[in-house]
Amino acid sequence: MLTEKDYCDHNICIALEKLGFPIRRIKVKGEEKRVPILLYEAQKWLREEKKIDVLIELVTKDIHLSSKYYSIHISYMSRFRREFKYMSKNFDSYEEALSKGVKYAVKILKESL
Repeated sequence: MLTEKDYCDHNICIALEKLGFPIRRIKVKGEEKRVPILLYEAQKWLREEKKIDVLIELVTKDIHLSSKYYSIHISYMSRFRREFKYMSKNFDSYEEALSKGVKYAVKILKESL
């Protein structure tokens, strides 16, 4: 079941739209509203359209997953070569790590403009 954590926050939705993400709109009571962007949709669009891979890694200290956290790997093309970024901040959930990874990828795109 989808929860609020599965969607991009408002600022990232606006930034993605400015970068060319195809925003879906619906009419609600005669008023047009944006459909929220799922983190997965943003991750897929970044990978397919902008050639930025946002990968989330599960890191465990034992086979029982009693001590686990998530880290972020980002791969993208700079002007002349492929760049790799690693962010290990011990994120508690996959969605939290993916949200931070998408935000970082948006930052990379903004800086390249």
